[in-house]
Amino acid sequence: MKTITARIPDALAYEIDAAATQLKRSRAQVVRRALEYYLDDRADLRLDLKRIQDPDDPILNWGDSRRGVYGCMQQTTEIVGSLLESLPEGDWGVLR
Repeated sequence: MKTITARIPDALAYEIDAAATQLKRSRAQVVRRALEYYLDDRADLRLDLKRIQDPDDPILNWGDSRRGVYGCMQQTTEIVGSLLESLPEGDWGVLR
């Protein structure tokens, strides 16, 4: 494992120490995990950017997606309503 030395602002060092205390981890573990998250996010963003710039990649239509989710919610509501109507009064406790 390599060692890296960096100068950071006092406020950032304080935040790292606070996180380490709260998480019961070493300062090095907190910094290592933060760097891993940052690099993973950066890789994801680069991939997303590539996809956005790819003219052959289909574009998601959010209006269609919202309508699809709403349709699923409507169907679920109707199914649950039908099930509740089919139960004899007072038997709703079986759903707990």
